[in-house]
Amino acid sequence: MMSIIVSIIGAITGISGMIFAVIGFIHNRMLAVTSFLEYTLDPDFIEARNLVLETGAYEAEIVGKNRTQAHQFEHVINTYNMMGLLVHKHQLPKWFFKETSAGETVIKFYEKLEPYILYRREIDTIKTYANQFEYLYRILKVKL
Repeated sequence: MMSIIVSIIGAITGISGMIFAVIGFIHNRMLAVTSFLEYTLDPDFIEARNLVLETGAYEAEIVGKNRTQAHQFEHVINTYNMMGLLVHKHQLPKWFFKETSAGETVIKFYEKLEPYILYRREIDTIKTYANQFEYLYRILKVKL
């Protein structure tokens, strides 16, 4: 009789542990969404985003010579690259991008910055430059 009680207590403990683990995972993903939203309100990021949006027809060589503009482009690219990595590793949920305007924003920025990304891959010979940004773009482009 005692072994049955101990087994039941063990099973309840195991199930409780799994429930708390799932709750913790969901909580961490929501923290990632909150952190993303807070970062998008950062004045430096807003300035960089605005510069990318204001840039007309893009020529990689021109931006490559203008370090301030290149720095702003890289700021946006690195931010979305990190978000793509978080989505790829299931730390930032895809639904956030699919169910809000954030997904359309990623698509718009990637398409605007793609020539610069390709230019950087070519001149720096880093074939993986902004690869997670590209991953995020591709999954959103298919879904939206």
